[in-house]
Amino acid sequence: AGFLQGQRYFDELSKSNTTKNILLTFFTSLGLNISEIPGFTIPPLLRLIFQHYASRLDASNLIDSVALSEQKGIREYAPGAAKNYLGWLAAANSVDVLEKQDFGAGITPPNQLLYLLARKALLEQIHQSSAKWLIKRNFPVEASMLVRNFHNIRPEADLTKWEVMKAPVKVAEPEHPKKELALGAYLWTVGINEEEAAYLKEVRQALDQLKDLPTARLERCFTEHIDTCAYRLDAWQMALFKMRLAELRQTTTGDHADQQRRTGIYLGAYGWLENVRPSPKQQVPSDIVPEPIRPANGGSLYIEKENGGFVHAPSLNHAAAASVLRSGYLAHAGSATPDTLAVNLSSERVRRALFILEGMQNGQSLEALLGYQFERGLHDRASANNQLLKLNGYIYDFRAAFDIQKNMVKQQGDNSATVSIPATGVVNGVALAEYQGSFPFGAKGGVESASAGEQLAINAEKDRLADTLDAVKDLLTSESVYQLVLGNFDRASAVLNAMQEAKIPPVLDVIDTPRSSHFTFTNRVTIQFEKLDPALPASNPWPTVPMTDRAVVEPGLNKWAAGFMPEAAALFCRVAHSDATGNELDFAFVNATDLRLQPLDYLYILGNELNTGSNTPGDESKTGASELEMRIAAVYRQQKSLPDEQAVQIQFL
Repeated sequence: AGFLQGQRYFDELSKSNTTKNILLTFFTSLGLNISEIPGFTIPPLLRLIFQHYASRLDASNLIDSVALSEQKGIREYAPGAAKNYLGWLAAANSVDVLEKQDFGAGITPPNQLLYLLARKALLEQIHQSSAKWLIKRNFPVEASMLVRNFHNIRPEADLTKWEVMKAPVKVAEPEHPKKELALGAYLWTVGINEEEAAYLKEVRQALDQLKDLPTARLERCFTEHIDTCAYRLDAWQMALFKMRLAELRQTTTGDHADQQRRTGIYLGAYGWLENVRPSPKQQVPSDIVPEPIRPANGGSLYIEKENGGFVHAPSLNHAAAASVLRSGYLAHAGSATPDTLAVNLSSERVRRALFILEGMQNGQSLEALLGYQFERGLHDRASANNQLLKLNGYIYDFRAAFDIQKNMVKQQGDNSATVSIPATGVVNGVALAEYQGSFPFGAKGGVESASAGEQLAINAEKDRLADTLDAVKDLLTSESVYQLVLGNFDRASAVLNAMQEAKIPPVLDVIDTPRSSHFTFTNRVTIQFEKLDPALPASNPWPTVPMTDRAVVEPGLNKWAAGFMPEAAALFCRVAHSDATGNELDFAFVNATDLRLQPLDYLYILGNELNTGSNTPGDESKTGASELEMRIAAVYRQQKSLPDEQAVQIQFL
């Protein structure tokens, strides 16, 4: 009823019929006369109705109803069965068992998609083998191999596939030793070596090979198989090529029957050009061209308007990357947007970009680094010209207008934010560089009354700021294209992520010029630390703390590190523990002497632990406790005779 006019499926039915008629008309236009083809039927694909919705596969039930494993195979279909559903298919000894899916009393047949398709494929091949066996013995059962939607609805009766498979062997060979056995069961079991069952034998071997594979591997192979059968037209096309190539290389007959099979292929192709016309070009004076490359006959010289010219590069990889960048520029840049995909890697711009990137690698933010450049530029101009001394004062106006994101500090025991402290006292260089308005760019205060000379200086520094930011983007864009040309897709992705999220960029390869000769020189810079004897008391910068293993190995480096730190007793923190309600029970001050660590130990411990130590709910940027915090907590618990599970609070001073 749903396919009647006005019902929900009528449109799908109408569109399906229209598509079928269009395809049949197309076949006819190619010279195919359907009426002259004996036994021609409309392909089943044209009989299908493709509805506007699709049913999604149950991804968790493709292979097994439990989690996939890289070691375990499909579960047994019943306790003690000693085989799974693939093993059951391979061991089935009759078509009736396969038809009824008789797994045993009280056992529900599996519903995994792999089982359903494997059983369907097995039954189809049993029928194919059975039909070929009967046809070879002059039984006309070809009709059963055609695609039929319904059986026995025509005046003449027709055989079903089940009837062919269940026919006894004695129908064709009354004296056969297995004459009482159903034909499908015979070919699947004792008759598996019959000529007509050759492919059926491969199916059994495939089931034996698949039944013990891990479920995760089965899932990967199965989904690839479904994709190939569903929409991968390229796989079908390549399969036809492979079949044709195999036919051409066969040497089992003819003059080459005793020779090794032929190898190699001949490839041929043809093509044609349409709408061919001269490309646009512009005549240029011959006197601007060097004498050696001028036409010998004094002819005219032309330049292609779409020719981007030569790009001189230090290597083939650099040249390939430059050609890709130039292609993007020529394809997308126009008179309205001349800077689209324009890349400028001049030496001066690269140096400024590297200064910014190296600062980011050292832990600075892009906003702060650009802000340093802007403020330093104003300061240097003020120092060089007494008439521009006010530029130093205008820096604070720009800091107020373009501030960097602030951190909110809370007082102990108070849930409301009470103090707002800037992350760093510098102009937000990114926000200022990308500001599109006119002077004073949204800043308030004394800068609004700046003189003409001061405005020119500020505009020049803002333009230089924007140029530096653009140089950073150009350098990272070039690096990503360079890595793509080399095939390093992970490196290219890392560069793009760093550019998008303003994170620490990776080491850049595009600026490395390959050496032009085999004569190389290696320059090294060394730092010489004081040579000390760790056994002497004078070599210990903190006499109250014994020399640790690291300090003994590098006493000179340890003493150098101590020069940046106060005495051990001056490095301390307050440690306390509380009861279940939050009331403080006791506290103590723990200093560096108590921790028994030398300055060099602190350098190693604190090097990469800025991302630890947060106990703020929902703050996932800091996880766990640092090694320093664990050491402090251990000393405090030992002093107070507290158990290891006792939580403590550390306040660094």
